[in-house]
Amino acid sequence: MGKRDEMSFNKQELAIVRMLSANGMMEEQKLVSLLEERQLFHGKGVEGFLVSLKATGMVESSSGLCWLSEDGKTTLRHTLQEAFKDVSSIIEQEVWPAFSELDLEMKKTCTAWQVKPDGNPNPHDDPEYDFHVLERLQDIHQQLLRLIGSKDIVQQKCSTLLVDMSMAMERIDKGEFDFVVGLSVNSYHSLWRDLHEQLLNAIGLERTE
Repeated sequence: MGKRDEMSFNKQELAIVRMLSANGMMEEQKLVSLLEERQLFHGKGVEGFLVSLKATGMVESSSGLCWLSEDGKTTLRHTLQEAFKDVSSIIEQEVWPAFSELDLEMKKTCTAWQVKPDGNPNPHDDPEYDFHVLERLQDIHQQLLRLIGSKDIVQQKCSTLLVDMSMAMERIDKGEFDFVVGLSVNSYHSLWRDLHEQLLNAIGLERTE
């Protein structure tokens, strides 16, 4: 097993391990197809970066599945804490409290998209109901952009992911509703989880905390 000279990831590797950290074990083919759609990988292959991560023991795989190793988790935390060390106090004190509130609203909104108030699955046969849910999602997105955008240096470090999130919202606005919570595309929900993971690690917290 190869070893890295430094405990860090480049931008493309970071996107891969962050997705695995947010989602746990994933089908390798699905991981590759999702990341190929992201702006960061345009003109670059995902598989070459994934091969490198496996060779250094950051990612483990078996039977078409892959997941982040313990070394990978440690290196992810180190990489993000290094990348955000100059803004970690801003995130912890000024961004994270408001983001946590938004995160609760995001969870409620995604649940409302999937499940009606009576507890039954949402068959999406009530345009008025769906419209109000999507209005809430759009409001959350705008609040997020204002929150991150109010801190220029934080926005710069999250810019690529924020662009992908805005692109997902544009797809939703065009009626491509898989981009709300769908698992086969870079849905807004999956990108939100990615941002959540990035901010958590940036201030040294873990998802269970």
